[in-house]
Amino acid sequence: MKAIKTIAALLLAVPVMLFSFTDGYISERAAASVFSPDIADMAQLWTQAQAANAVPEQETAEPEQPAEPEYYHLDVGSNHDSWDSLLSINNEVIGWISIPGLIDGYPVVLRNDPETGNEYYLHRSLSGSYSAKGTIFMDFRCTVEPDSMTQNMTLYGHHQRNGEMFGNLRQLKTLSGIKQWPIIQFDTIYEESNYLIFAVFITNTLEKHGEIFDYRQPDFSSQEEFMEFIEQCRLRSFYNMPVDVQEGDTIITLSTCSYEYDEFRLVVMGRKLREGEESTVHISEITENPNILYPDVWYR
Repeated sequence: MKAIKTIAALLLAVPVMLFSFTDGYISERAAASVFSPDIADMAQLWTQAQAANAVPEQETAEPEQPAEPEYYHLDVGSNHDSWDSLLSINNEVIGWISIPGLIDGYPVVLRNDPETGNEYYLHRSLSGSYSAKGTIFMDFRCTVEPDSMTQNMTLYGHHQRNGEMFGNLRQLKTLSGIKQWPIIQFDTIYEESNYLIFAVFITNTLEKHGEIFDYRQPDFSSQEEFMEFIEQCRLRSFYNMPVDVQEGDTIITLSTCSYEYDEFRLVVMGRKLREGEESTVHISEITENPNILYPDVWYR
């Protein structure tokens, strides 16, 4: 404040001083020699006064983004009704499928009938009554026995718009989605287990869209054939997943409708936990596949 008063006093004095010289004016040279230092001092005082009286700006700190976790862990454990209760409703129940937080738990049925096995439960509830959303069912060619398990178990479910059944699998088409839900829980009536997702892709089921990739193949003539199958799945996957698959592993395949083209399918595949293995995925290592192999129609 003192600096501001000093500046004001000097400014008022300048006109008087200017006209106190001969003829009421001063020469340019005299002005430069006499008044320039005072004006420079006043400018400096003014700057100091502004700084002294300025209201400090409020620093707005950038909100801290939560660090992305490195791992996703999901304990193995039942999350379903008792088998006795489910089997009392339908003796074709063989399992329970869920992805906690994404896919609600649903019973899985298996009807080993070549004629009706892959159609019967499309629009039937567990009790057998009509249901537009149907029941989750396993491919009729599969086997689920204590000592005999199909190497690739394919489960079918409707793509419900409200997310029911396999509707919410569409969330796995995004990198953030697969990082949030990278593990499938699938219990059979004989054991509980988790499956680490290793591939997510879309594929065609109509020949007009190109060569059909049979992702539903249940068993393989050799483990070399199985490993070639796994490689083909990885080539089509949206992501490079930090989950290895080895000869002799059991895998699960979830299949539902996708709508990029007529009769497209969204496929999610997981590898069963091995004995003694942690149910953990290193999600910070999941990356997008830059060279996805799409069906032929994609490139036309």
